[in-house]
Amino acid sequence: MVNHKFRSSVTDRRVFRGANIDSDHRLVVCSIQLKLKVALRKPCVKQFDVRKLELKPIQQEEYAVEIQNQFDALSDTLDDPESEWNTFKEGVNASAEKVTP
Repeated sequence: MVNHKFRSSVTDRRVFRGANIDSDHRLVVCSIQLKLKVALRKPCVKQFDVRKLELKPIQQEEYAVEIQNQFDALSDTLDDPESEWNTFKEGVNASAEKVTP
């Protein structure tokens, strides 16, 4: 009647044989106590207001200079694509953080 996984969750059960339900089955009532796990949340990614770059040309230039500096630092030869991607991502996020707070 109860899945093996949830068998320990059943705290009380009762069978009503005299229930008039016009069937050869018996009515079963049970109490179940479930222990639910807390869902883990992923850390949210900070979003930057890129509209500021479109509206203010001074900030566009600042961002371009910051990105260029990050790419110059990135030009060192890294063999692992994963480390290159992480360095690129951190550089872009750092530049965006400086220019568009």
